Amino acid sequence: MELYEILRRPLITEKNTLLGEQNKYMFEVAIAATKPEIQEAVETIFKVDVTAVNTSKVHGKTKRVGRSIGHPQLEEGSRYAQARTTYRGVRRGVIASSRSQGTLG
Repeated sequence: MELYEILRRPLITEKNTLLGEQNKYMFEVAIAATKPEIQEAVETIFKVDVTAVNTSKVHGKTKRVGRSIGHPQLEEGSRYAQARTTYRGVRRGVIASSRSQGTLG
């Protein structure tokens, strides 16, 4: 898997912005990506030293069609994985400045 396929986009919310003050940033990542792949992608793209990677899967919304209720099997947009990465000694705003320069997708 290519490095730019692993990281899809940064997750920018109020809670994640507060985590940025602790050198922790959230990304939407490919479901099949492993922690070492995520760490390598972040270190290569943003040129930072990653100390920890925590991942979780976000399941898609339940869809209803007539009497059938369930999760669509083929719909990739409604389910994704997210990763919280922790950096050592990062200046505040490194991720935001890289995003504005078009470094990430």
